[in-house]
Order: sequence, then structure tokens, then C-alpha cells
Amino acid sequence: IAFHGTKAQRMTSIENKGLLVPGSSGVTHATDSGWYGRGIYLSPSPTYSMAYSDDGRLIVCAVLLGVAFKCNGRLDGASLQPNSDSHVSPCGQEFVLFDAGQVLPLFVIETRR
Repeated sequence: IAFHGTKAQRMTSIENKGLLVPGSSGVTHATDSGWYGRGIYLSPSPTYSMAYSDDGRLIVCAVLLGVAFKCNGRLDGASLQPNSDSHVSPCGQEFVLFDAGQVLPLFVIETRR
């Protein structure tokens, strides 16, 4: 289970289409070029993901990390590393998935800020 925080204006699109990999269907990274790769970002920590939500809502997702490549530093917009299925940030708080089929949005939770 992992969490995805985003701006309120993006929620309807995500609810309708699911989470998409940046670069597909006109999707772009919301905050930067993708420090640990050009993919879908989630976190095992709801607190960490909450920093990306502007309205207190988080998307709870089932994720398939597979073989995770542990990043030693930034990979700014890089593709998936060879012989791996996902990337994990050096601190372990960010999962990067490169195939939308690895992420299943389950439900949205709303928190009080």
C-alpha cells in the first residue's frame, strides 16, 4: 500500500483515468522533472505524501514494486534502470513506478489539516 498526494484540480482526472506515467497522454510531473526518474510517484508514508496534497486528500493505492532500484542520488527524468521494475529514493520515502499497470488506485481518504 502506498499513498499519492496531488493538487485538487488533478483529482477528477486521476479518478477517471488512474495514475499515468509522465510523458504519456500529455501528463507532466507536477513538481519537478522527476528527481528519481520519470514515473508515477507514491510514498509508503501518508505524512510524506500529504506535502503534495493541497486539500488534505490522498489516493490510497496498491503497488507492485517488483525489483526496486535503490537510487543513490538524483536521476532527473531518467528512464527505468536496467534489470529493475521500479525506483526507490535514497530515503526510502518515494517509490517511482514506470508502468501504470503497477499502480491500482483503491480509494481516496480525506484528512483534516
